Amino acid sequence: MPTPRKAPYRPLYKGETWIEPEELCYPNGAMDRRCYCNFESHKVIAYCGLPETPSSSIIPACIRIHDIRVRGFVTCNENGFIFHKGDKPYNIDHAIDTALFKLKKITKT
Repeated sequence: MPTPRKAPYRPLYKGETWIEPEELCYPNGAMDRRCYCNFESHKVIAYCGLPETPSSSIIPACIRIHDIRVRGFVTCNENGFIFHKGDKPYNIDHAIDTALFKLKKITKT
């Protein structure tokens, strides 16, 4: 299991998942903090930014699956942090399915 970067700030753990603190995104608000989250039936590292509003539980994020960037957002529930696909360009579903198939094939061997 990956671990959060060493920082003077503590990450937030929820079950087996975690997210690094917002302070890692300042001063420019870039998508610098990482989140170890669930995506479909896999655990992935998502690169997160800052929530749109202070009270929002939706955090913009993106993941990479075999050099394919998938944009979406991270939310949290009682099972931990979860990545959800957002709006996508045409034919990205096929690319995601292919990448997930390759990932399943790699993990089985």
